[in-house]
Formats: sequence, structure tokens, C-alpha cells
Amino acid sequence: MTPEQRHNVRALLSESFVDSWVDYAWIARELEPFDLAELKRIFYEEVAPVCYYNIVAPVPPVWTGFEPVSLNEEIEELLEARRRNPLRRHWDRLWAATWIRLWSQECWDAIHQACLAQRQA
Repeated sequence: MTPEQRHNVRALLSESFVDSWVDYAWIARELEPFDLAELKRIFYEEVAPVCYYNIVAPVPPVWTGFEPVSLNEEIEELLEARRRNPLRRHWDRLWAATWIRLWSQECWDAIHQACLAQRQA
């Protein structure tokens, strides 16, 4: 996956965290060329830690979509912080395995089901 493709994939995956109707069939069509295991990893390790707050907030701040450039910048900052600090890496791994997975499981399930349906069509 090229860096540009990864940026687009992140933006597509972030759509499941908005506080409005989500076109999962469209997302699945756009994600079709990519491996589902890699998409799941990107979802939980890169996108969900940056976007999950939008689904737990009483009044979600993002209604129409995350701005792709700032989304990718925030994800890259997160990944760089993990690379620099082993404690941060460990903490994020625990955080992602519990809290973030709990709050974002429904989002991933919707994407995953749409991708499976698209690939069987």
C-alpha cells in the first residue's frame, strides 16, 4: 500500500466514526483492493485511537467527516510518539486492546460486513 493509498484508507475508515448516516457499501467498494486483515489493523491501531472520541462524546464534534489532511497528520503524530517511546507503545497497545476496541467494535463490524458482502458480489 502506497502512502497515498494509506491516507485514503484512513479517511475511508474514519467515516464510520461520524455522527450521521454512513454509506458502508460505498466504503466497502473503495476498500475492495485491500487485505481485510491489514484494514482491521489500520482501523484499530491508527484510525480508532484518533477518532473514537467522536462516538463516545455526548455531543459529537464531527458530523460530516474528518478532514483527511489533519486526520493523517494526527495519526502520523501518534505513530511517531509510539516509535519514540516504548512506554507509550505499550500503553497504546493495552488501550487499543481494551477501551478503544470496546467502543469501536460496532464501527469495525459494519465495515467488515460491508466488505465481505462486496467481495462476495
